[in-house]
Amino acid sequence: MSDSKLAKFHYWTNNYSSRNGQKISKIIIHHMAGNLTGKQCYNVWRTREASAHYAIDKSGNITQLVHESYRAWSVANRYQDSRSVTIECANSTGSPSWKISSATMKSLIKLVADIAYRNNFKKITYTGTTSGTLMMHCWFMSTACPGPYLKSKFSYIAREADKLLQQKRKDTSTSSSTSSSSTSSKNYKVKVTTDALNVRKGPGTNYAVTDCIRDRGVYTIVDKKGDWGKLKSGEGWICLDYTKRV
Repeated sequence: MSDSKLAKFHYWTNNYSSRNGQKISKIIIHHMAGNLTGKQCYNVWRTREASAHYAIDKSGNITQLVHESYRAWSVANRYQDSRSVTIECANSTGSPSWKISSATMKSLIKLVADIAYRNNFKKITYTGTTSGTLMMHCWFMSTACPGPYLKSKFSYIAREADKLLQQKRKDTSTSSSTSSSSTSSKNYKVKVTTDALNVRKGPGTNYAVTDCIRDRGVYTIVDKKGDWGKLKSGEGWICLDYTKRV
């Protein structure tokens, strides 16, 4: 399991444990019930048995506190924690709404999409139950977290993060296809013009002979070094002086 490159700061808390083989399939969003930085969260967890993988401050800076390969102590529910990546969000206002800033929201959406992409989520959803991707702290403990404002934004967060996820998957697919096409375009075919053409382990007569072409056939070259071409079949290299390009 990899970690997010979106994290600007890292303060590693000792409050974590094994996922016990659980695959990451959920994301739990919290509010801090205060305007804290990632380091301040770290300091709080030095005296409390709690943690989250990431914290986002009011300016949108992301801090990582637990590696995703481990279970953070987030909702006091071993099963739910073991399959989740958890995020704490700083509040820009206090009670009763506990809003978060636009910068925090923007980073939250990006981080949710990034977590989903790296952990191979097909889609980011919010269903209001544990069947969806996004889950709330208050579903598992007697708490107001993530607060009225964030609760009202879960459908929006899921929708916007999923747009980023699907675009990233599309871009990756296109990049892979372009790379494959580029590699294929470098290949070309040659026709052997001699009755016996040795195939060698490497590009030169100092390499051992592995086979001999006697059919004056057409072969695909996938690499070229000097006067030598590598056969697509993987059998070895031939001297291109005894071929013509077709």
